Amino acid sequence: MALTVSHSPLLPDAATRAHIRGLLRTNAPVPDVLPFNLYALSHELARYDSEIARLEAQMDHLQKSRAAVQEFRAECISLLSPVRRLPAEILVKIFALCMSGFDRPFHDHFNEPSNFDMEMARLARAPLLRLSSVCAMWHALALGTPTLWNFIQVDSLLWERQSDTKPSQDWGTMLLTRAIERSGSSPLSVMIVGDLKGMKNPFKLLVAQSARWKVFTLWTMQDVIPMFANALEGTFPLLEDARINTYSYEFKDVQTIHPGFSRAPSLRNVELVPHVLPKIALPPLEQLRTFRCLWVQPDDFGDCVSFMARCPPSLVFRLHVNSNSWTTADMVKGNIRSIPRTSSDITSLSIEIEDTGVKSVVRRQATPHIFSKLVLPRLNELRVELVSDDHRRASHEPCIPWPQLEFQELSSRSSFNQSLRILDLSHVSISEAHLIECLAGLSSLEQLSISDYKFIPDQDGVAQMLISDNLFRALTLSRDDDNSFSGLVPRLCTLKCDTRMVFRDESFLAFLLSRAHVGPFSCDLYVEYWQITRTLQPSTIATIDELRSRQNLVFRVITPPR
Repeated sequence: MALTVSHSPLLPDAATRAHIRGLLRTNAPVPDVLPFNLYALSHELARYDSEIARLEAQMDHLQKSRAAVQEFRAECISLLSPVRRLPAEILVKIFALCMSGFDRPFHDHFNEPSNFDMEMARLARAPLLRLSSVCAMWHALALGTPTLWNFIQVDSLLWERQSDTKPSQDWGTMLLTRAIERSGSSPLSVMIVGDLKGMKNPFKLLVAQSARWKVFTLWTMQDVIPMFANALEGTFPLLEDARINTYSYEFKDVQTIHPGFSRAPSLRNVELVPHVLPKIALPPLEQLRTFRCLWVQPDDFGDCVSFMARCPPSLVFRLHVNSNSWTTADMVKGNIRSIPRTSSDITSLSIEIEDTGVKSVVRRQATPHIFSKLVLPRLNELRVELVSDDHRRASHEPCIPWPQLEFQELSSRSSFNQSLRILDLSHVSISEAHLIECLAGLSSLEQLSISDYKFIPDQDGVAQMLISDNLFRALTLSRDDDNSFSGLVPRLCTLKCDTRMVFRDESFLAFLLSRAHVGPFSCDLYVEYWQITRTLQPSTIATIDELRSRQNLVFRVITPPR
């Protein structure tokens, strides 16, 4: 817009300005007739002020109009935003991820005090409520999708603590009721944590929905079996996973406890503390897929072994041992040694040892005691695992010492040379000689997992790496006169190694070539980034790539991110 005001004719020329400035520097009298008209100048200033005000009003109008156009443009751009094109199913998955910040491992509920505000926010689904305020569509999606509300975790802290203005029990009950309503008719995952004695109202609300339970988890420090006995006598048509850990031994003297999951036709996975086993009814064991005994203590081992004898071959049995509870005194009492040797037809056994970071006798004695009491003629898979808060914490110290003698005896009486297919020793400290001796009797083995990270020092205290040239030479197949291949574990088709790469490329490549010639072979090398001392040579990588192109080899070097 062009300026509508021309230059004023009253503006003085250079000579007039010079004359006036000269008079200002002297005390000479002012001429009777001034070379300008003061009245006209004042009128001209007023005219300028009026025009400036008019232009400022126009500028303000233009700025407001521009802001409106800019806002409208932004709204039009938002219409083209990719997030608007996301299907509702994708948004629901994103909303579900927003709740993952509340997930905490089991031990945190006991080692770290629960936070009242966090538990309140968890039950209220605070992240979903924030997302629901973005727009009407997100509001309807967040509050109207039952699967976003079907995981219900209640902590006794909400029903124990009193707020300043109103008992927290009322708030907790209201939030729980709202969550149940919003879950609609979808299957529920129910988790109860803490002291149930002060949670009668929420427990009743959840039990009323037991026909919708798909996952039921109970973690408590109290003697609560009598409390939920009646509730667990019902029918659970949708229940697939049940986990009960009471952390209490006060009810061991109770002779008869009737509750159970005998009327749960869909139940597949069960986790129980061992002292519950004789007192809780389970469905036919043939329908179960996995069974985990939690926090096994010396006094419970007999119940675990006797239960294992009743398990069908299809059941994956997991034995979780608490390293704090096993002591030398407990094991010399005869509680374990008096247990008779027991045969079981299970095909998969995982021994999980809980590592709390303290020096414990369990690492040395628990595994050999377990091996010595079992006969496993149909075992296909054996895993010995360390469960630790920090899997990197003990990267250079021995992990679970390998009970060589007990394993050899177990292997002999169970005919592992004909049945065992998978052996996972990635958390085990085993010497090279012992590993080769074990493998010599496992001709049916197809998958092996081993590790360099948990090593055993020799007599001079020098670390002896397990995954070395000697081991690869022992595993390399040789061609016989009849053009067949023979050697240690001839059926091995998968090898997984946590390695420090102390072996030479030549021995490793010879091993891979011999295995790839027999049939498709898979090899994974896991290398922690702080343990990388070298990489494979380019010529080795080229040969490996050729084998991969022929589809004779699946090979990966996996380095976890920093």
